[in-house]
Amino acid sequence: MRHGADGGWEMEWANAGHPPPVLVPVDGPPRLLAAEDADVPLCVDPRRPRVTHRHPVGPGETLLLYTDGLVEVPGEHLNDGLARLCRTAAAARHRPLADFCDHLVAQVADVRDDIAVIAFRPDPQGRAVDGASRGPGREGGR
Repeated sequence: MRHGADGGWEMEWANAGHPPPVLVPVDGPPRLLAAEDADVPLCVDPRRPRVTHRHPVGPGETLLLYTDGLVEVPGEHLNDGLARLCRTAAAARHRPLADFCDHLVAQVADVRDDIAVIAFRPDPQGRAVDGASRGPGREGGR
């Protein structure tokens, strides 16, 4: 995360094989920030360069990064888990950030795999607010 040229926040990321980031706007449906030129997972071809993607994050929007353990359920299509995450994130968008993360883990995850959740939300004054979920057997900070 960094301040962009316009003074707003901008995220930069390279995908190492994780599901796409989710941007939850103040109003409206969450969006998966899927890149057309997504990288292969790490270690598949270490000689391939990584692609850096960029996207603005506006005041009050929530950026969510997470591991596949949050959305993957054995025997279920990944798109079902992503849709469940987006619905739950939309319904919880106005919760304080740490509560938002805890709610997603409690409501979305199948808890058969490890889970990491990182969220970022600039407040209306442009300051950063971050959050991480700490649930049973999970490390993290607030």
